[in-house]
Amino acid sequence: LGLVLQEISSVLDKKVFKFRENARCKFLNDENKIIGNELELKSFRELANKILNKSNDDQVYNETENEYVFYLCKTFLETHEKCDKANKINSLYAMSRSLIISMPLCLSAYYRYNIKSFSFSRQDLVVTFIMAMLTVIFYKRAKRFAAYRVRVILRQYKILNEKN
Repeated sequence: LGLVLQEISSVLDKKVFKFRENARCKFLNDENKIIGNELELKSFRELANKILNKSNDDQVYNETENEYVFYLCKTFLETHEKCDKANKINSLYAMSRSLIISMPLCLSAYYRYNIKSFSFSRQDLVVTFIMAMLTVIFYKRAKRFAAYRVRVILRQYKILNEKN
């Protein structure tokens, strides 16, 4: 069941939510919601310009360039076996993403097996409210962890790259 939920949530993420895609394809742009600190954004842009062989005044990046920089940093960390923190964040992200799907499924199962007529009791309303709130909480967590993972990968790459 867990595997099925994980696969369904993975497909929905790629087609509907696009948490990961939005995080890794827009982090260098002005309107990004990944890197809020202007100095850090400037530092990552300088790093990206170095990777992309662009001039430092060029601060317009398309999705392909964003993704290339992200994957280069990620691959560097993987080859140097420094991806533990990013992997933990990725696990939390995947769990939250799967729970976004499981909460509505649990709610529908609850209604299927516990409600005999169309009248709702106080308990039914409480269960509905709790499940809806949990779905929203896991949605926000998944979105936050997708963005956090990008920041962690870039920061670790930058630190390791400066040491070498």
